[in-house]
Amino acid sequence: MKRISLIWLLLAITILTKSVYATQLKKWEKKSGYCPAGIHKPKNSPFAVILFCESALGTYLSLMYMEPITSPITPNGKWGLNDRYWHDAIWGSDVTEFRWSKDGEKLYISTSNIYGSGGYFVLNLKNRAFTQTLPKDKKVSLENIGPGYSIHGKEINE
Repeated sequence: MKRISLIWLLLAITILTKSVYATQLKKWEKKSGYCPAGIHKPKNSPFAVILFCESALGTYLSLMYMEPITSPITPNGKWGLNDRYWHDAIWGSDVTEFRWSKDGEKLYISTSNIYGSGGYFVLNLKNRAFTQTLPKDKKVSLENIGPGYSIHGKEINE
């Protein structure tokens, strides 16, 4: 009986894991009543977005290195077996949209000026670095909020 229960448990984990990885959302924009919470990993990238939907409090985003690293750290030293999770409130709070680059190595994120920093960011995932691209005239933070942006309609060819 215990063996059968264990088999069913392993089968359930396998199905749930595959369904989580099957979510290959390439872009998302905030719309009333639509927030696909969970893990979103494109096929061509070892990285995944984790989207947290907090209703009126905004949408929050984190990143995770999901595939095997095969050594204690990545060759550039930016990711490790015990260091797979990345979140920064500047680009991960009150997200209004995100989009993956075609090669899966960059993530474009826009944030609101309500609970977020109100900026537009490009994340270089391999190097675990980000650049604020908008606004150009000031560095935003949760204390020094920008006007807020949306990626909607912006063509990303990288």
